[in-house]
Amino acid sequence: MNEHDWSFSKISGGFDNHVREQLPWYDITLDIVSFVVKNYASKNAVIYDIGSSTGNLKKILHDVINERQLNYFAIDNLAEMNPDVVADAREYEYQNFDVAILNLTLMFIPVKDRYILLSQLRDKMNKGGCIIIMDKFIQPEGYLATILRRVTLYWKYKNNVDGNEIIKKELSLSGIQIPLNYSELGSNAKQFLRFGEFEGFIITDI
Repeated sequence: MNEHDWSFSKISGGFDNHVREQLPWYDITLDIVSFVVKNYASKNAVIYDIGSSTGNLKKILHDVINERQLNYFAIDNLAEMNPDVVADAREYEYQNFDVAILNLTLMFIPVKDRYILLSQLRDKMNKGGCIIIMDKFIQPEGYLATILRRVTLYWKYKNNVDGNEIIKKELSLSGIQIPLNYSELGSNAKQFLRFGEFEGFIITDI
């Protein structure tokens, strides 16, 4: 990786401070996603939190995990994030599960690998289960796409992120972060959330 490329391991001040500075709606998203998980996770359910970062979602679900005896696996490829499992999401051997969560994860996985990963997850999803995706999406053509892009920049600017740092990060993400295309999700994906360019979808068979 080029020294100028962006990486979670290079974040100054830690992941939690960074993500809340860049995405002011982050905690709202976690709250909504956790609520969705509660509705799909029955007793002894298997949950995969793929790209779990510092485990913020697991912390919110702590009581539910204990009460329902959920088998919750927080997976991340960086050991310093302290996940339950240190592994590359593309190489991990998934068992049958009830809920898989990909929160701000897929945009950092190459497109060709995303298709394979999502296909594997669909095959392993139990009947009545779901795959929850919250990520950055390529916006439709037209002026609205420009506005939605500006919204993301506005949030960063409003949080007093230095303009040079905004530009530096955007350039360093070249080839690292690639927003999703709606076609990658398949026809059974249902939208449940949106903040500018970032959208939440649920893939389920019910």
